[in-house]
Amino acid sequence: PRLARWVRRLAQAYGLVFQVNLYVTPPVSQAFAVHTDHQDIFAVQILGRKSWRIWDPDLAELPDNVRKRLFPLPVQSHQQWNLNDMEGLTLEDFPEPTMHARLEPGDLLHVPRGFLHLVSTA
Repeated sequence: PRLARWVRRLAQAYGLVFQVNLYVTPPVSQAFAVHTDHQDIFAVQILGRKSWRIWDPDLAELPDNVRKRLFPLPVQSHQQWNLNDMEGLTLEDFPEPTMHARLEPGDLLHVPRGFLHLVSTA
């Protein structure tokens, strides 16, 4: 109930549609492969710690087959990309992330729409 009220207040204050996803990830694991989302992400860490690796598609020297799927930017609202969709491509084929972030309880992180990211429990 408190979360629902908070989201309604955000939506009213900014005149935007908000969607809330809650993820419970076991220790030393990750839920998804490297991927993009079709919306901006505002991640709020509630419990535990998460490590985020983020690639800015304008700055990172991404593999050609990834770049061809992402561009031209801006990514259309219906476009998404997932490493699992790319045969023969692994995380080792990626450059160093543009940003590393370690979220602790109470931290907030913004990931713009179309930025590649990988999240794991720390």
